[in-house]
Amino acid sequence: MPINIKSLSVFKGKRQILSGVDLDIADGEVVCIAGRNGAGKTTLFRAMLGMEGQITGDAIINGVSMYSSGREKILLQTGIMLFPNTAYDYLSGRVNLDIIQRLYKKDQVLPIDEVVKLIGLEDSIDRRVKTYSAGMKQRLTIGMALINNPTLLILDEPFNSVDQESTAEIVRLLQTLNQKRGLTIVLSTHSLQEAESIYTRFVFIKKGEVTFNQYKSTIIRSDVEQLLNPVTALLIANEQKINTVFDYVGTTTSLQTLYQHLTQ
Repeated sequence: MPINIKSLSVFKGKRQILSGVDLDIADGEVVCIAGRNGAGKTTLFRAMLGMEGQITGDAIINGVSMYSSGREKILLQTGIMLFPNTAYDYLSGRVNLDIIQRLYKKDQVLPIDEVVKLIGLEDSIDRRVKTYSAGMKQRLTIGMALINNPTLLILDEPFNSVDQESTAEIVRLLQTLNQKRGLTIVLSTHSLQEAESIYTRFVFIKKGEVTFNQYKSTIIRSDVEQLLNPVTALLIANEQKINTVFDYVGTTTSLQTLYQHLTQ
């Protein structure tokens, strides 16, 4: 589902958390949103979903304002995982999925076994969640967001506190959801190396403002050269044998390079 965020600001009392955010997301994109802790990423997600009360501007999903009476229809088509992500530890993974499934009508949900297969927990779904590893818990939480067969998936820190193997499994799951099921995915993460293989657009938030918003195809072209001039100067000063910014980007993860520059 397409998303249109227009001059969106969020306030907590007298404190401004988001400031005039404009962001358009096309159907089928995978948008990676990054920024330091406290930059406003989770608040943006909440505001995008109509969960913040003190706002100016608007968040429109599939043509419907999330601050209008039509919001519920959009939420029924949206899978949501906000940080911190929780499941009932004393219940099995299957029961956790069943609890979420019961919130929807039968014709609005995927079969639990189909979700279990998607998230790769067939061998452990009937165990108590307290026995799960961090990566298994993350996949279960993503499964809980998939129960309603969404067309839009919003994930807050899906790679948080998981090992490399579990992260790779989550990346493969998101690739499947986007490429084979056509889901629009908006995620926040500090694990930029993992996001590198799945994102179509990179958005950076700093102190409540979007300071960078580019498609993957343009990040490796002239915009990178303009952004990384200070990095290039530093490399030249250190007499490193790197001819251009593009050579530098090619030696490391470009998203990580961007992140390091944008946080300065």
